[in-house]
Amino acid sequence: MKLNKLALITSLLVSTQLFAQKPNVVIILADDLGYSDLGSFGSEIKTPNIDSLAHQGTRFTNYHTPSTCSPTRSELMSGTDHHQAGLGAMAETMREDAAKFDLMPRPQFLGKPGYEGYLNTRSMTLPQVLKDNGYKTLMAGKWHLGYTPETNPAKRGFDFSYALLNGADSHFKTLPNGIERKTIYTENGQKVELPDNFYSTDFFTQKVIEYIGNDKKPSQPFFAYVALTAPHWPLQVPTNYLNIYKGHYDQGYDAIKQKRLEKMLKLKLINSTKTANVVSKELAPMNLDTWNNLTAEQKKIEARKMEIYAAQIKNMDDNVGKLIKHLKNIKQYDNTLFIFMSDNGAEGFYRPLPGYDNSYNNLGKTKSYELIGPRWTEVSSAPFSLWKGTAAEGGVSAPAIVKLPNSTTAKISNSFVNVKDVFPTVLEVTQSSLKPDYQDPSKFNQLSGKSWISYLKGKTNSVYGENFIYADELHGDAYVRNKKWKLTRTITKNLSGPDWKLYDLENDRTETTDLSKKHPEIVKQLQQEYVKYTQRVGVQDFAE
Repeated sequence: MKLNKLALITSLLVSTQLFAQKPNVVIILADDLGYSDLGSFGSEIKTPNIDSLAHQGTRFTNYHTPSTCSPTRSELMSGTDHHQAGLGAMAETMREDAAKFDLMPRPQFLGKPGYEGYLNTRSMTLPQVLKDNGYKTLMAGKWHLGYTPETNPAKRGFDFSYALLNGADSHFKTLPNGIERKTIYTENGQKVELPDNFYSTDFFTQKVIEYIGNDKKPSQPFFAYVALTAPHWPLQVPTNYLNIYKGHYDQGYDAIKQKRLEKMLKLKLINSTKTANVVSKELAPMNLDTWNNLTAEQKKIEARKMEIYAAQIKNMDDNVGKLIKHLKNIKQYDNTLFIFMSDNGAEGFYRPLPGYDNSYNNLGKTKSYELIGPRWTEVSSAPFSLWKGTAAEGGVSAPAIVKLPNSTTAKISNSFVNVKDVFPTVLEVTQSSLKPDYQDPSKFNQLSGKSWISYLKGKTNSVYGENFIYADELHGDAYVRNKKWKLTRTITKNLSGPDWKLYDLENDRTETTDLSKKHPEIVKQLQQEYVKYTQRVGVQDFAE
């Protein structure tokens, strides 16, 4: 009997030591952060804490996502294409009243395979797999992958979760008189009311710190998913952030964009200051004109909106700093894999709500509800074209930073990668395995991304090699690409017209020169690849 007890104690000690040696995983997902919005990606906005991860890790300059939030989140959590994971289109688009979200209604798609409108049961989830491998799993922030108890984070692998189930909300608890909060928050699967002092980024970060705890020798490694709702609209910040960037944007769109391009060139993120064409006034949301054609009052308001947007990003960085400091205090920083990224490009459309006070002096406060609009988004997307919700590079390219455990070396990577790669990358770093059922394609969607580890360790020259084909479609906007060529269409708001266009990504990632007529053979080849893709993942094409 004593021997059995001794064996059990020894087993538990060995198990605890093994768990303690496994790396922690922290994934920080920003919401609608533009490609050039971080200091380490060329911005004038001060982001020293996020930049510190970049200076000890790898900046991916060629990282891709779907063009909107919930499809990206489904790929992050499942490691498979969003058309297979249940978000072939955003759930909001598959509603009869989708037009009120400024989306094309396609209710006839709802319920078709891959268009369930939530992260479906054919999808294994990263938190569940890590939980099966001995990890404590926790999240705070935006879920946007289901509203029911069965689709809640608590049922999809998270031990601890404080989740906004919807796609957006005010960043404060306080709302204007007469406006009712219709969003849902849950903690560990149970509906909760927001605390009175709620500010989204502050609160979600503190929740993650609370869930991680203060143990310097934890019995389990942890996986923390920090799903922030910043800098997603509405533009709102705590009072002490309101004037941090006062006056910084009075120079206007072009001056700020040029400074970013020059900094990006100096940082070797780009090889020229060539930038995308701006959208014409006629096609721009709200027909917003370029800076020199605005009135003095318009310039004043536009500059103020960007001041608040920059302050949101500064607040986000401050909170990342709090998380980093906590991990250092409990001696867990060095043994942690960090992945920071945005879920898509910056938001260039207007999505106003009635009942808010958007007067100049109230911008950024609790009862305002504004967006940065298309012209500042063209700055955020620099050097790329367009923005969130389109198949242009400004919609599907996002900043991404990876810091491996114990890494102290900075690297810049131009290798093509995408959000589906995160799942297999985490599995390799944590040496986690899939249960036999998860490996059965008749039961579960299979992982379709590639691990970054061999590439990050210098064992390969790229993640996807020289001859890859990659495609995506969302709400009718689509593209198919290889290493050099991208065939794309953006039908949304007729921003780019209905026709397929061909761009040479090696020389024109800004998508300024359509070469489809010059290279019809390449167009034909890529169109054939796109058809194969739609058949493989079950695309219900909005454009048909």
